[in-house]
Amino acid sequence: MSFVKRKLWFYLIFLFLNCTYKPISDQELLKYATTPYDKETKMNTEETLGFHNGQKVKVIYPCGDLCPSYKKRIVFYELKIERCTSTIGVRKEINFFRGRAGKTETFCLPVIIADNWNQVIL
Repeated sequence: MSFVKRKLWFYLIFLFLNCTYKPISDQELLKYATTPYDKETKMNTEETLGFHNGQKVKVIYPCGDLCPSYKKRIVFYELKIERCTSTIGVRKEINFFRGRAGKTETFCLPVIIADNWNQVIL
């Protein structure tokens, strides 16, 4: 396959993926992250919210051995942490339980969420 054809296929796939999810504004993202949620129904699930500032936004609901008490909601950009720069997002280490063990992982948070971290409902 020629370089031009490969580039065209990549472009078409990129368009398809971008059309699958809706764009999300700062206000919508902050409202989602600060609104209470049902911890039992979201236990150990994940979802894609849409695109924010050109980045795919995912949400995971990890739960440890004492579910739903130790459940968290983590809203983050789905990209390699090395690509998380100050122009895209903010790196943040978050402690949570997976199974019976505690774990710390670094996520790339949207700036609107990082700036309002004290309001976010984990």
